[in-house]
Amino acid sequence: MRVSLLSLALLLPLPSLPQDKPPAPGLPTLAQLIADLHAREKAASTVHLEMRTKGAFGPGREFNLTGTIRVLGATHVHIKTQADFGPEMKGETEMVKTPEGIWMREVDPIQGPVHTFTSAELAGRLEAASKAIGKQGAVPNQANAPLGSAMLESMSQTFDLKVERRLVYEGLDYYVVKGKSRGHAPTDPMLGDMPQAEEVEILVGVLDASVRRMVQFREGKPMLTIEITKLVLDTPMDKGSFTIQVEPGVRFKDVMEHPPAAEQIRRILDEAAAKKPAATQPESRPAAAGAETSTRRQDG
Repeated sequence: MRVSLLSLALLLPLPSLPQDKPPAPGLPTLAQLIADLHAREKAASTVHLEMRTKGAFGPGREFNLTGTIRVLGATHVHIKTQADFGPEMKGETEMVKTPEGIWMREVDPIQGPVHTFTSAELAGRLEAASKAIGKQGAVPNQANAPLGSAMLESMSQTFDLKVERRLVYEGLDYYVVKGKSRGHAPTDPMLGDMPQAEEVEILVGVLDASVRRMVQFREGKPMLTIEITKLVLDTPMDKGSFTIQVEPGVRFKDVMEHPPAAEQIRRILDEAAAKKPAATQPESRPAAAGAETSTRRQDG
């Protein structure tokens, strides 16, 4: 199971923004709103965010997901999601990033539990390669931009967004950002066969400068809703809390020993290398599966 909370709406390419549309009088432009969110993200020392997603891939194919993201500066990230796609189709994904590397725990009804470790060196190469070809890197955009600046940028590639008005909703003040589809579907294969939305509405908090709710519509009906249910900034966090708790004896094997992940990593690195001039192409690729066994473990 490779569909996560962030994959459904946030993991889209991030090319340059299109020409900003004139806002209504007294409202910021989309570019100004994104800049405000980005500045607040940069200033926050820590972020604790909880979110939920509800949607459907089609009739009778509903899903629900919940997730928690914790961010400490630019060095530590902890993401945990739980997915419910129906009877016997539940899964979990957990990721921790530190200066040492990236640990991942995945549980789904097909593969069962999988524990992998990606070194900081490989994670850096993968991140650079992903950016070069306009794809999602090892760490989801929502972790790098937890208040939604990257999300707005990404959505602006699929929808013709405009800051339309201000709205008081459940006692809070929001900017309402809306837009119709630009007519091309997202290119991320992780979105699978999910239908293309025709319109989107996004609520951005005026006072807290963060995306709080996003709804995509098809034929006038909501097909995907993402809501931020909790947001806390600048509270103390211990670096030692960024760990994945596992049962005694569980080891995190090198990510290149997990065939599905290794195949995806090699594909991204090869695609990025193919875009470079021959003289600058890297000479080496990650070792083949089984070449080296990692005994790394997060003990908490």
